[in-house]
Amino acid sequence: MADTISPGEPQPTHGTTLVRIEGMDYWVDSSMLTDRVLPLTRGAPTSIPGPVHPLCAEPVNDLWRIWWEPGPEGAEMSCLLLDENATEAHYLARYEWSRGWSPFNLWVHAVTNRAWGRLTVTNGSRFERRAGGADKRELGADRERVLIEEFGYSEEIVTALPDDEQPPVPSTT
Repeated sequence: MADTISPGEPQPTHGTTLVRIEGMDYWVDSSMLTDRVLPLTRGAPTSIPGPVHPLCAEPVNDLWRIWWEPGPEGAEMSCLLLDENATEAHYLARYEWSRGWSPFNLWVHAVTNRAWGRLTVTNGSRFERRAGGADKRELGADRERVLIEEFGYSEEIVTALPDDEQPPVPSTT
């Protein structure tokens, strides 16, 4: 399945997985979901509520739009599922395209699910989401410690990571 996270003209920017079991479609995306899958039922939005990682899918004509909160509370994102017949060649071409530009090429993005909630490091910040609320703080020099101690990455991998870059500012002309 190809989908887009970019606003504007739909263009595949992400790969995801739909699974069909006994005629029912389920959205299964390891980079956006926790230990749950989201059933997709035509004719009405489908949701999995929750204080830490709420999810919603809504039909958009013949497509689906998926909504979730990846970091701080209220920072909602969506993706539009575009093509359920994406081929291996399509995935390989889009992978090569993303090597040239992707927000994930600019900064470290790591997510881990814990019994207490969800921990995310992205774009120089650490987000902690718990049932009782959320916390955000800038990482600065603490990035290596958080990735090693809180995520369990090896020191060798973490020290080899490049510094986070600032995202490009869109042109207004």
